[in-house]
Amino acid sequence: DVVGCFLQPMQALTDRGLNCFSSLPCLETCKLSYCPTITASGLASFVLNCSSSIGRVEVLCCAGVSPAEAAAVQDAVWG
Repeated sequence: DVVGCFLQPMQALTDRGLNCFSSLPCLETCKLSYCPTITASGLASFVLNCSSSIGRVEVLCCAGVSPAEAAAVQDAVWG
């Protein structure tokens, strides 16, 4: 079972492509770095579509997602 994924650098990864990873049933963590086409809404969709097992998403140097947006997504999901 895949419990974590580290996507770096994924220049061509889109929001739609990221959302494909949400179907992994045992995914616990996801680290995204240098994925310039990911957006805050795509990140939110990915996190909301993940199974309840995911507990951590890290976003670093993704031009379409500011640190504040990444934090807001995480706060909205995990409080």
